[in-house]
Amino acid sequence: MNSQQKENWRNLFDISKKINKLKPWQFVSESQLFIVHLPNHTQPIVITVLGEYNQPGLLMYPTAQSQKILANTLYDSIDIVDPLSHRITQKDTLACYFGNREDLSKEDYKLVKSLDLNPRGDGNWLQFIKFQAGTFPQSLDEDDISLLTQSYDIMYAGLNELQLTENSVHEFTHFYLNETSITISQEEYKLYEENGLTPEPFKNDVLIRRLNYLNRSSITLELTYFYTNQLDDDHNVITMIIGVDADLGSIYFFDFSHGPQNVHHDIFTQLAQFFKLTGRPKQINVRLEDLSCVLDDFCQRLDIKLVTTPDLDELDIACISLLEVL
Repeated sequence: MNSQQKENWRNLFDISKKINKLKPWQFVSESQLFIVHLPNHTQPIVITVLGEYNQPGLLMYPTAQSQKILANTLYDSIDIVDPLSHRITQKDTLACYFGNREDLSKEDYKLVKSLDLNPRGDGNWLQFIKFQAGTFPQSLDEDDISLLTQSYDIMYAGLNELQLTENSVHEFTHFYLNETSITISQEEYKLYEENGLTPEPFKNDVLIRRLNYLNRSSITLELTYFYTNQLDDDHNVITMIIGVDADLGSIYFFDFSHGPQNVHHDIFTQLAQFFKLTGRPKQINVRLEDLSCVLDDFCQRLDIKLVTTPDLDELDIACISLLEVL
């Protein structure tokens, strides 16, 4: 770690310690959202405060996907990550925890010592973790450190003003950075709607023509993909695709994708092979928003009913049984 990197880390630790001293969890609910508006960041950043019910800390949701995952948790909107996924890979946040010495990993403790920091007492040992959907937790990179530091600077000023003025904290509290001060406003922030996906046209016209020649079947297919660490000797995260009969619970196909970036292509490959064996199904049920969007045009052109529902009961049962024997 060079001197500039150390300086960046120290700046992040310094502003985080200031927030810790405010103890915001004593006057802020975990359900309240703080929306930080950075001049150089087009996506408003959502931050929540932990500590009302568990270990104190801050969770940042800087991207559209991360905010959708939060919206699904708060408002029971459409799933972004399948609930079957390994739990720790369902998150998409930058986290700061205010814990104790024993809470730190060897790497975290080494970082603290390399920065010549000497925290004392419970609740004063800081731990930073990056959670990303489909992967295991990891350390912050330079961009993460910069984003957290900028956001925490504004967060600290806003929280300090709220505490000093004893203002009530609204469900949605916006912090805007002006030239010399922080402006606080309270207005709704649409976590889900403003970042909604839209249906995508399916561009392989040749495949559509070929599949339309196939007979129709009476099958209703339940389809999803999820992240698991049970199928690799080193417990790496694997993206698994699975299709199940909605009436009988029979597994029609399952396969592994090379990461989230290829999963849609791999799903279309599996569906095309499945249709050639059984014919076009009458209906496909999905619960993930991205699947609903990428399959919309595909299903319309093949006269297949597409249903988005959180309840894929037969698939859930079949998947659990499958993972037990693999």
